[in-house]
Amino acid sequence: MTKQKKFNIKEQFKEILSIKTKPIEIARGFAIGTFFANFPTFGLEFLIIFLLLITFKRISKIALLSAYVIWNPFITYSFGVLSYFIGNKILGNAPIVLIKFKVFQNIIGFTIRYLLGSLIIASIFSILSYFIVFYLAKKYQDKDIPILQKPLLE
Repeated sequence: MTKQKKFNIKEQFKEILSIKTKPIEIARGFAIGTFFANFPTFGLEFLIIFLLLITFKRISKIALLSAYVIWNPFITYSFGVLSYFIGNKILGNAPIVLIKFKVFQNIIGFTIRYLLGSLIIASIFSILSYFIVFYLAKKYQDKDIPILQKPLLE
């Protein structure tokens, strides 16, 4: 029997930083993967990611897919309520669309609030991850020092 290797985020992140490409391409890929892991695309994320991968040549495909794999299990259920809360705080009680049927009006109002909150969360996490990954990849590649030997937060 072969021994299965446990999924380790720290090891996965080290592999991303050691990709033999420019730090900016690693950061771009990771930020895009982070965005699509945080923004609900209702099952279309694989098609969107595939189109991005074949369209843009100056992003790290490995970093993009890895970011999506790392973030997705944490994000899928965790930020749903937070997304709606943020969208609702911004829109308040404003009616989004006036439809005769109350049920449809509620569904559309909920969806728009949820998508607005998700867009804000996805944008913030993408921008932060871009700068963090760029900095870490640059440090890792320039000095070739093991920056992840110690925990990131002590």
